[in-house]
Amino acid sequence: MFTFLALWAEEGRSIPLTCRILFFMLKTHQKQIVSSRAMRVMLEDVRDKLRLTLQKQKHDLGFNLAGLRVLGRRVRELGEGDYVDEWIWQDDAESIVNRGRKRSLSTIA
Repeated sequence: MFTFLALWAEEGRSIPLTCRILFFMLKTHQKQIVSSRAMRVMLEDVRDKLRLTLQKQKHDLGFNLAGLRVLGRRVRELGEGDYVDEWIWQDDAESIVNRGRKRSLSTIA
């Protein structure tokens, strides 16, 4: 089983599942693994391959996050306008003027 785990780690196949299987195997068969010297070499191989694969995935994730940050900055820059449309300016000015006036009741006499 550890041979397959090493192959899956090297190929990058479903790393979360590979890690879950590895942890289950280590927890379940800890006494047999510790007592066997041959297993040490196999486990070191699995560890090295998993470490390389996880470092590669971490690098890819960091690269993707940096790209998303650049895109986010560009979207924010394009979203901010340096000009104001005239019709928006007029609507705002009218609403400010109308707010200053109080309602008055007309008297009917």
